[in-house]
Amino acid sequence: MMIKYLVRVGSAAALGMILPLTSSPARAMTLDGVFVLERVFNGYPNSTLSVTNDYPTQVQFEESAFGEQVGAFANRHDALFSDDGGTNPRTFDIGESFAVQANVTLEDGSNTPRKEAGIRINSPITGDVLFIVNSDAGEIVAFGGGGPFYIFGKNATGDGYTPGQTIFMRMIYQPNSNTLEDPGTLEYIINRGNGVETSGPLGFDNLEKGPVDFEVGLYAQATPNDPVADFSIVTYTNIAGNDGNATLGDVNLDGAVNGLDVNPFVERVISGPYQVEADLNEDGSVDGLDVNPFVDVVVSGGAGMAAEARIVPEPATAALAGVGMVVLVGCLFTQSGKPG
Repeated sequence: MMIKYLVRVGSAAALGMILPLTSSPARAMTLDGVFVLERVFNGYPNSTLSVTNDYPTQVQFEESAFGEQVGAFANRHDALFSDDGGTNPRTFDIGESFAVQANVTLEDGSNTPRKEAGIRINSPITGDVLFIVNSDAGEIVAFGGGGPFYIFGKNATGDGYTPGQTIFMRMIYQPNSNTLEDPGTLEYIINRGNGVETSGPLGFDNLEKGPVDFEVGLYAQATPNDPVADFSIVTYTNIAGNDGNATLGDVNLDGAVNGLDVNPFVERVISGPYQVEADLNEDGSVDGLDVNPFVDVVVSGGAGMAAEARIVPEPATAALAGVGMVVLVGCLFTQSGKPG
């Protein structure tokens, strides 16, 4: 299929007037792997479990043949975000922000008893915050651990999650002052194919006004209705995580949005891999729909950036930016299939 996305000519031309900062802010922390922790709950110790850890492309938990286990609750497996390539899970303190996201698919043999997938905060002190989809009620919901409750939909109201569906999920934590007047906040974001939906930033209501000494991860949890036939497959793709302050458009991660981001952005659109800074429309994929928003943020110097971090216009990088956008336009008109 020929790609038909267009770049506005005026905006693309304006990129020729963009110059990078002579000094850039510090590079943001990047979560660069996951540490897999199997059988956090192990109600069915004889189940067959297969785990794929190909972060950030895919993390998958496939479980079947649970076996008989009278009175068992569930099996649960975590993939905890790491900043050392997956060797260890990262422990955050209450004052550290983060943003994590993935495309989530939950498949099962039977919707009941419940199977779950999603993003979680694990804290031994303030409890666990869950942002999940589940199989039985079809809920897309966040709750627990003093975190703000929010529900996007459920089967009972006709807007729930159906197993087999892929849904984009993102969680953002900002500590603010962690006080009664200025609590830490979580924002929950989804895209189930109808555009981006967000809770907006919502405050913690626990005593600490945020999570304490916590880990952040993806997970799979299942309770089978049949010891042989039931199964659960939870797949995460296009996984990304950072300190919550990454700037959309800063594809080369140098702290500024400018002409130096053009060629890396072109590469992400045409051949991947997925990168959150290149996902300008925040829909869980990097493709032609991100082109015009990218142009806009480069021209404006970076959406939401502090004044001292904005770029200043000079003509010196006209060739760099101009050539990059010409390449992008050409690729979008000649590349077959959807870029990822």
